[in-house]
Amino acid sequence: MPWFWTDDLADLLIENEAVRPESVADWRQRPVALSAPESLDPLDFARALLGLDKEAVA
Repeated sequence: MPWFWTDDLADLLIENEAVRPESVADWRQRPVALSAPESLDPLDFARALLGLDKEAVA
């Protein structure tokens, strides 16, 4: 099971989805590690966490 840091996920969203840095400021200031299913792409995981993706993350 992979783990992703929220600050890394925030960077992915800012760089690839044009998400405003203010939207994910907490993710960068106080990063936490989150586990995700093996097959889930980090960018898809970040989108789902921010509510940009309609698919639920298991």
